[in-house]
Amino acid sequence: FFDLFYHFPFTWMSTKIVEKNDTQYDGDLSTLDQWWSAWETFMFDTPLEIETKKGMQTNPPYKLLQPIKKSKYPDITEEEEKVSLPLQTMCGAIFDAILVHIMNTVSTPDEWQPLKKTIVDNLNKKKVPRTLDILETETYANSDIIALQEVSSSLIDQAKSRKILDESFWIVAPADMDAVRDQNSIIFLRKAT
Repeated sequence: FFDLFYHFPFTWMSTKIVEKNDTQYDGDLSTLDQWWSAWETFMFDTPLEIETKKGMQTNPPYKLLQPIKKSKYPDITEEEEKVSLPLQTMCGAIFDAILVHIMNTVSTPDEWQPLKKTIVDNLNKKKVPRTLDILETETYANSDIIALQEVSSSLIDQAKSRKILDESFWIVAPADMDAVRDQNSIIFLRKAT
């Protein structure tokens, strides 16, 4: 149930999207009808600000989906490629509906929804500052090399703005960072070494 806990509704959203946009749903998900209404509004009507290779754009989540291309996945048919966007949307809705149903079946909404909020706050909304706090601890601050994977450009920018990290490390990031997926590998190299 990580999908539901991290943010509402999809796991495919990068940290950058979540950081710039409050994608956590704080409303009541006590019933599938309430969830469906909120899901539709989020998916089709809620504008999200996202940085792309073309600059900042504002789109609802469904416009962030990308077709599954036959050129990348030769085993799919041309018909499957054509219907990949509606299928992704439908599968995302089914997956999220199952998660809401499971949570409402094994627990009560007044128990699991506050837990979801706590997890989202700590693992998602505060992920970058908390990660940087950990990197500034003695355990990591004295390292010669720190390698990080699936790092958002936001983490890189915030790390460079932190005095301890900026003065201690060269922060090496790819020249051609992926603005869409926003999952980059970076290396911190100790300047004194």
